[in-house]
Amino acid sequence: MKKLFALITILVLSTAVIFAQDNTGTITQEGDNGTALIDQTGSTNLANIHQIESATNTPVGQQFSTVIQAGMGNTAAVDQTETGGGGHGTNTAYLEQIGDGNDALQHSYAPGSNSGQSMHGYQTGDLNQLTQNINGGYTNSFVSHQTGDENIVVQTMLANHSHGYVTTVGDYNYAEQTLTGSNHGYIGGINITQYGNDNDAFQTFSGSGLGHNQRGDIWQEGDFNIATQTSNGPDNIANTYQFGDYNDGVIAMDGAGNNSDIDQIGDFNDASISQTGDLNDGVIYQEGDGNLGVVTQTGNSNVGTINQVGNGNNATVTQSDL
Repeated sequence: MKKLFALITILVLSTAVIFAQDNTGTITQEGDNGTALIDQTGSTNLANIHQIESATNTPVGQQFSTVIQAGMGNTAAVDQTETGGGGHGTNTAYLEQIGDGNDALQHSYAPGSNSGQSMHGYQTGDLNQLTQNINGGYTNSFVSHQTGDENIVVQTMLANHSHGYVTTVGDYNYAEQTLTGSNHGYIGGINITQYGNDNDAFQTFSGSGLGHNQRGDIWQEGDFNIATQTSNGPDNIANTYQFGDYNDGVIAMDGAGNNSDIDQIGDFNDASISQTGDLNDGVIYQEGDGNLGVVTQTGNSNVGTINQVGNGNNATVTQSDL
């Protein structure tokens, strides 16, 4: 009876709309409440959707996937799987590519406790690449937007209560998010925003803490900027804002309840904050060109601030309560 229902689901809820030549669309569904749609316009587009649901618990899980491609040479693959072991929420994957030569991959797997996994994905331009991956269960989310040419987004999530958001406007930008552990970004979010060309942004948030969360925000406007955020532990907050060209901001936190903030306005500025311990507060503000600021904190409850306005300034703060 279940196989019959799965067959009915595939026949009724799966849709593939393809125009022009050399388009290929594949939809495979097995189980309950799956919905898939492929809509391709242009030539040499390829889309593949694979969904599997095993409803051992109630309510029955639902999986939705939509792939829309317009242009030439677009490639997309979506794979969603639920195998029981939770409340069976909703896997949702949406992907739309407009332009030429775009590439995309979405994957979702929802074991223990399941619940609302979600991926978005959107690309406009040429030769953009998007990779989204959700493995663990619970209230996860990914959203990515790219406008321009040859931008790359890589998002990996192996946690519950997580969130990821990337928006890019420009060319040759790279953004990468890795979320592991629990409760990271559940309130406030883990975000990357880039306007300009050749900018790089990296976020890695790990650790665990029931009822706690981590937040990270990267905002870059200009060209050839690099921002890196690494956090291990609950309740850490990292903010990096860079406006100009060739700026480099690095934040590394290991502990709980740390706060790091880097603000750079100008060109060729470097800022680095390193925190090991709990409840540390580090701030670097630099306005001008060619400035260098370094804050290193070891232990607990340290407060360090660097404020530099002008060109070619150099400041270092080293703190330890050990």
